[in-house]
Amino acid sequence: MNRNLICIVITMFFMSLVGCSNQNTTIQGLVKLDEISEISFSGFNENPIWGIGREFNIQIDSTRTFKIDIDIEQISDCWIQFGMGTEKATSKRIFISPGDKLELIINETGISFNGKGAEINKLYSRVEANDLNTYQLINPLMNNHISLEEYIDNVRGFQERRIQLIENLERKDKLSVELEKLYIDQTALDYRFLILAAFRHSFFTNNRRVNLFEMFRNEISVDEFTNDEWVTYHDYVSLLRSYLFYVKGLEISRKSNGLGLFEGIEIALTDSIKGQSQQYALAEYICSDLDDGEYDSLLVNHFNKIAQDQFAKKTVADALINYEQKEYLIGKPIHEEFANTILADTANNQLLFDEMLESYKGNIVYMEVWSLGCAPCIRSMPTSRMLEKEIGNLPVKFVYLTTDKLNDNLWEHVFKASLTKENHYRLVNGTNSRMNKFMNSTLVPWFLLFDKQGNLLDFRAEEPYSIKEKLIELGI
Repeated sequence: MNRNLICIVITMFFMSLVGCSNQNTTIQGLVKLDEISEISFSGFNENPIWGIGREFNIQIDSTRTFKIDIDIEQISDCWIQFGMGTEKATSKRIFISPGDKLELIINETGISFNGKGAEINKLYSRVEANDLNTYQLINPLMNNHISLEEYIDNVRGFQERRIQLIENLERKDKLSVELEKLYIDQTALDYRFLILAAFRHSFFTNNRRVNLFEMFRNEISVDEFTNDEWVTYHDYVSLLRSYLFYVKGLEISRKSNGLGLFEGIEIALTDSIKGQSQQYALAEYICSDLDDGEYDSLLVNHFNKIAQDQFAKKTVADALINYEQKEYLIGKPIHEEFANTILADTANNQLLFDEMLESYKGNIVYMEVWSLGCAPCIRSMPTSRMLEKEIGNLPVKFVYLTTDKLNDNLWEHVFKASLTKENHYRLVNGTNSRMNKFMNSTLVPWFLLFDKQGNLLDFRAEEPYSIKEKLIELGI
């Protein structure tokens, strides 16, 4: 083979690699469950610090198939959901890479994977089959089905058992180097989430029987929980936040007489964590505070002093702009992104947000964005009903927007959970609505307050437990 031909072959090879990175990522499948008419994919969040990701709702066609093309630049994870609110309810995390052609078959036994991109998802199906998903281990503890001591015994050896699964793969199911690194890194992150679940449970139950700081002393150092190579994973910053709250911040506050937990967290943020991890953690805290309508000048100033990562700097800069835009909304008629958000009433009649709000003109509107899967939302409903009764002589309306998807039993469950059949609507596009995107919010519960003319008074209103005096003041 002459030199020119070799050069042509090599050039074509590298062009093919570049082309692969630009190919559409496709997820397609066959649904063998007649009762399923829609499938949603949510996630694809390429900002590991802050953001709400994307959501796609796909209708199943007459041939019981579906197909979606997604533009992604790097390995990403998302959640596939269908049958929510029914006995077929399924929510499963899947991984996709640029250029994947992932094929799914959904039937009574679950989801099977084929095509390009199947290997990593088959592996995670084995993880689930071996009860090694984090939620499979954490849920029994959080639901008080097992003791903290039993939970810790279950968690021991987690990383070794997860790694063993990849070592046992047949040649045809072997992962690429990149995906193998992803799996190993995610296993390390998941193990740390499992440790934090024990600390979280102990914190809220005030469990004094088990000294977790002593038990995990070799596994909860800053060095064990920080790794700048993990900053591209969207759950890493979430891990750091939990670590700062339940471990490091708590440890600092306990060792310093008179120092509160949140002061301990800020010390840990500014003094304990270093490098890119510190910049990402600080950026997330600042973005979270701004999203709650709070500007912490000390944290912002410290971030500006140490920040070198351009991505983190841009994320904070964008959050500050968004914060200023939100503050400008207060006391004014609703923004067009609110006004044009599509809702549906309990008879599935669609209407715009501003049409809904107009129907309550002359009343103070205390609005909650919620979902049936939100435990704090449901826990506060009895308080809301009691409060509604106590101020029933005032022009105050309690209005509810659910992010849940429509199904045959949705409103029955909504009425039961909320303890009322009045003033219910559904966000047709869920947390992907224009309002949610504009406010950069997917969290529930989310409380908003509007005056009698429909002007926005507060986009982060107090919860029912503490809003009473405010509602009385506005309603008189």
